Amino acid sequence: MIKISVVFIFPFLHADAVQVTHAKYSRLLAYQNKHGVFVCKVFDAYHSFPRFNDGFFKFALRTKLKLRNLFILRNSQEHSMIGPLEYFGTLTRADKYAYQISIGDLYPIIYRYPRHEAKETKRPPVDPKVITQVDAKWLSGLDKNLASTLAKYPKPEKAPSSLVQASGIFEMNLKEINLQAFDATAVDLTPFGASLVQNDQPFIMLNQKEDPLEAVTYLFGEKYAKAQIEKPVGLFLETHGFSQTITPLLKGCAGYVVLARRHGNTTMYDLIAVQIPFGFTLVVFKGAIHGDTTLKGKYLMCMTANHKTMATADVVFLKNRNTHDNVSINLVGEDDQSVSDPLTFSQESVYFNNSHQGIKQGFYDKVNGDAKMRRGLLPFSRFILVDKASVKIITECLLHRAKKAIKG
Repeated sequence: MIKISVVFIFPFLHADAVQVTHAKYSRLLAYQNKHGVFVCKVFDAYHSFPRFNDGFFKFALRTKLKLRNLFILRNSQEHSMIGPLEYFGTLTRADKYAYQISIGDLYPIIYRYPRHEAKETKRPPVDPKVITQVDAKWLSGLDKNLASTLAKYPKPEKAPSSLVQASGIFEMNLKEINLQAFDATAVDLTPFGASLVQNDQPFIMLNQKEDPLEAVTYLFGEKYAKAQIEKPVGLFLETHGFSQTITPLLKGCAGYVVLARRHGNTTMYDLIAVQIPFGFTLVVFKGAIHGDTTLKGKYLMCMTANHKTMATADVVFLKNRNTHDNVSINLVGEDDQSVSDPLTFSQESVYFNNSHQGIKQGFYDKVNGDAKMRRGLLPFSRFILVDKASVKIITECLLHRAKKAIKG
């Protein structure tokens, strides 16, 4: 009876599918920096008391600390990248299993299979016509010998909570890079350290043992990439000692991920722009050169939250070596790169300290509405009370509710 029910609801699931994340009974966790405050919905390990699950202990404080490592809030509103907006759970020993992702009306669900269930299709290599070659120097901020060279470039502002070490520069003579749009689902991306897989077929996330992967969501604003170029920081590429996955959650998601590879010991790099269609996941393997600043919309990402592993990230900002200006990236051969289903922060996340009263009220209404859906004996049990931002949001919401009641 159970098998028939599962097949009816999710026709692509096999009988041996094991659900490893869920999307109900969440609690709320607030994060903040100078750009504002946002609420993360925590769907896993929201319990106050520790419980042993899938190989290790889970509890609210541990979850809060992990999510703090993944916290990003850059710029504001449609110019920002923000997240995690939701936390769905942990994938332990992902190298032992294959995975599928079911994207429902609201939130994704991840299923686990024996590794041998993975479906791998042989594909041709990337057409050289869509590869852009760039002559550039990777000046790593992790290399202390380059400190004097990097000092002449504007330094990006480093958030106090950021685990990324000193950033570097991807130095070139260009003012802009033009990348060619192409169908990445039809080619082999492994020479670039990645693979593009279908969500409805078991696929491999990790080829070797790595840290557990945390399943979270991020929202890339419509004008995020443009804002990065206009600010001193610019667009960036990175490489790090862990793998990650990127899955669009709405059909309206747009943009692309830049993948790059170096020609041996030379200064020549091959760059491509990979658009991730709805229904697919881009797996970026450990050590691959990539950049996701050019994404638009809401994405599920699975990656480590281990602070030591995250500190392996080597981030370089694209700069012109003569003017020190930011280098922009253009996608050629794509008519419309806007988000077809606009994602506004009134829908996904808004800031309670924003001066616009409409947005401010929308924030309170959203948090109050979410709180009514929670299960718990006490009102405050619906929140994870582990930092001052969460306490502040609860207080603000209660005051807002009281003001509305008085007016009514």
